[in-house]
Amino acid sequence: MIGYKTRLEQDLKRWQESGWVDPESAKAIRADVAARTKHFGLAPVLAIFGAVLLCFAAMSFVAANWQDMSKLARLVILFVAMWGAYAAAWVLNRRQMPFFSQAAILLGVGLFGANIMLIAQMYHFDGNPPDAVLLWAGGALLAGVALRSRPALGLTVMLFALWSWWEVTQIDDVHWPFLIAWTIAVASIGWVGWRGGYHFLAITMTVWIIGLGFLLEHWNLLATRAAHPLVAGLGLVIATLAIIGREPIERLTHFSKPIVIYGLLVSFAGFFALQFIEKPSIAGLLLLAVLTLVLVIGALYYGWESGNRALTAFAYLGFSAELLGLYFKTLGTLLDTALFFFIAGLIVIALSWLAWTLNKRQLAYMEASS
Repeated sequence: MIGYKTRLEQDLKRWQESGWVDPESAKAIRADVAARTKHFGLAPVLAIFGAVLLCFAAMSFVAANWQDMSKLARLVILFVAMWGAYAAAWVLNRRQMPFFSQAAILLGVGLFGANIMLIAQMYHFDGNPPDAVLLWAGGALLAGVALRSRPALGLTVMLFALWSWWEVTQIDDVHWPFLIAWTIAVASIGWVGWRGGYHFLAITMTVWIIGLGFLLEHWNLLATRAAHPLVAGLGLVIATLAIIGREPIERLTHFSKPIVIYGLLVSFAGFFALQFIEKPSIAGLLLLAVLTLVLVIGALYYGWESGNRALTAFAYLGFSAELLGLYFKTLGTLLDTALFFFIAGLIVIALSWLAWTLNKRQLAYMEASS
């Protein structure tokens, strides 16, 4: 938002100098932007960090004095602290301090997790350890939905991811129940209307899909190393659907552009694994490198055409990662150093020419439409 306001100020100054916008209209535009800007300064961030530190402080204090307390005293401390945090959240919200209220809710959710872990330890409960994390995530989800707490929902997504990862380490296979939990989190964040929460969801799903390339290889049906191509294909499907369905996705979530990036990231990860984690033949490596560069150039082209700067940056980063990977993979075998840099230089120049052409076309279109 800060970058947008800076560009807007520059544009307003230029428009006023050109006589397109009068001072009163410029003032009205600035007032409208200021009214729509959500202020999230240093104080709320510090409040969230403080809540996290208090959670660790509570767990450390109780653990340090565990043997000197009766079971009743332990339970009283745990539950009073948790409900005290929720009471503080209610008071802070009544006093028009929403960010601090959200920090108190996060503290309450954190103490709920401490209750689960410490009570299980106190009564020596046996069972599947990831289930405790799932129970904690359920409590965080309930608090996030009931109290419309974004920090609680963010913690919910992270706990779902931790739960799934822990299960994977135990079963050494794909953890399919994560999809159910993730879908519930999507519905909850959508109901609250938290756009930033979609990034939490997208990151966890991106990691989960990329993980399929390594976990599905245990299946007999995919013994021919088809897992990473499946990941690359899934990423392309996600990005394509986000491009085709851009308008309805924007109406619902305003998140179509990031979905394209996350989808292409998944696809790039699949191609990258096929080239540099698997052991393809020289011909296979060349084919995969060409396909990856086509993917990167396509992302660059679409980023320029759609005005998606983040996608353009991703394309440049992907291009750099691909070249570095090829350099270390082929050095001394397929290409010597000089030839490698010569070919890489030609590709970079070609991309530069492509970017210049796209920029020229975009400027011509803007001038024609003005």
